[in-house]
Amino acid sequence: MASISVIMPVRNGVAYVRSAIDSVLSQSFSDFWFIIVDDGSTDGLSDVVESYRDDRIRFVRFEQPVGICGALNRGIDAAETEYIARMDADDVCYPDRLAIQHAYMEQHPDVGLCGSWVRLFGDSEAERIRRMPTNPEWVRAYALFDNPHVHSSMLLRRSFMDRHGLRYDDAFARAEDYDLWTRAMDHFAGVNLRQVLLRYRIHEQSVTTRALREMDAAAVRVVSRHLQKLDIPISQEDLLFHRYLGTNRLYPDRTRRTICKAADWLHVILDANDRTGVYDASLLRRVVSDVWYGVCYHSLPLGSWVVAKYFTSRLTAGSPQGGATAAVFLAAAVKSFLRAGSVQR
Repeated sequence: MASISVIMPVRNGVAYVRSAIDSVLSQSFSDFWFIIVDDGSTDGLSDVVESYRDDRIRFVRFEQPVGICGALNRGIDAAETEYIARMDADDVCYPDRLAIQHAYMEQHPDVGLCGSWVRLFGDSEAERIRRMPTNPEWVRAYALFDNPHVHSSMLLRRSFMDRHGLRYDDAFARAEDYDLWTRAMDHFAGVNLRQVLLRYRIHEQSVTTRALREMDAAAVRVVSRHLQKLDIPISQEDLLFHRYLGTNRLYPDRTRRTICKAADWLHVILDANDRTGVYDASLLRRVVSDVWYGVCYHSLPLGSWVVAKYFTSRLTAGSPQGGATAAVFLAAAVKSFLRAGSVQR
C-alpha cells in the first residue's frame, strides 16, 4: 500500500493541469497514489488525464459538479493511506516536496498538518516567496487574522482527521481550508516548513481573484470563532474591519481616523489575550506587530504623521523583530517621501 494519497480536484482546469500532473508524477518520493477528482469538467479534462500511462493515477469523475468540498471529501474517503497531500490543478510541486514533508511527519508524530512556504508566480505577479508562520503556536496566532496555510502545499495525517471527524464543510466554501485548519488545531498541531516546496500560480481565473467577496464572507465566520475565545464582543462591521486589517486591505477611506481605529483594535486583541491566555503572548504580539507594520506601510502616502504614529506606538515597540523591522519601515518611508517629492516637482 502506498504511503501518501495526493488529491487534486479539478473543474475545467485543462489550461494548466499538465504542468500540475507532471510535477506530481516526477516527485523524488514515488510511493503515492494520485487521486484526480474531475468535478464535472466540460473542457476535455478526461482526455488529458487519460493520456497518462501511470498506474499511480486514480481518476474519479463526477458528471455533475459537487463543489470543491464534495470533491475533496470524496478524494479523502477514497484514500487508503496514512497521509493525504493536497494539490491544485494550476500549481506546480518542487521535485522533493513529498519526500521532505513525509520525512518531517514521520519524525514528528504529534503533528497533523504540514504545509510549506510557496513561490508566487503567474499573470502580473512578480515571483516572490510567501513565508507562512512555522511553529504550531505561531500558526495558531496567525490564524486569528488570516489563513495560516497555503492549501495546495498541505500534507495531512489521515488518522488524526478520522479520529476527530474532520472533513471539509461546504458551508464555508471559498474558505473551506481555513475553516478546516482552525477546527483541526483544536485537536493537534499544524506547522509550515521553512522551505519553498510549491509554485503557487496567480491568474485571472484563480479563486482568490474571482470570489474574494465570498471568501471574505466565509473567512469572517471563521475569525469570529477565534474572537469569541478571546471573549471580545464584536459586530459584523468589526468582523469585516478585522478581516481587511489582517489581509492588508483596510477600508478605501484610509485616513488618520482609520489608522487610529486599527491601532485601538489591535490593542483590544492583545489586552484580551492577556486576560484569557488563549494564545502564546509573544507570538501573538509578533503577529499583531506584523499586521500593524502592514497598516502603516500601506498608509505612507498619508505622510510623516504615519511615520510618527508607527514609531511611537506600543505595537511597534513590543515587536519581537525589534530594530530590524523599524529600519525597514524607515527606509520605505524615505523612499515614499522622495517619490512623492519627485512627482510634485
